[in-house]
Amino acid sequence: MYNTDDLVTEIVTLKLSNGIEVVSKLNGVDDELTTLTLEDPRIVVVNAEDNTLALVPYVFTGVVGEVIMNAHSVLSVQKTGKETAEDYIKIVAEDLEKDQSKDS
Repeated sequence: MYNTDDLVTEIVTLKLSNGIEVVSKLNGVDDELTTLTLEDPRIVVVNAEDNTLALVPYVFTGVVGEVIMNAHSVLSVQKTGKETAEDYIKIVAEDLEKDQSKDS
């Protein structure tokens, strides 16, 4: 049996029931498996110009650090591939640096 708790603190890929793919750090799963707590989620999109993948913000108009997601909208959760996880970590760090420089 697969235990979602084993993925807490990992960079994960979630496939949502609407087809969207999300990459995020998984901070937690509630005891009833009804919600997932995600940190700095990003949506996977395909760049139409060259068919490469890109990670874009989960929300464009709000401040997103931690997101509580309804687990019923999630089809699957798995550990993210190494290259994508490294890209995600780099993007999140760059975005955090930009936000900190705006505040100074």
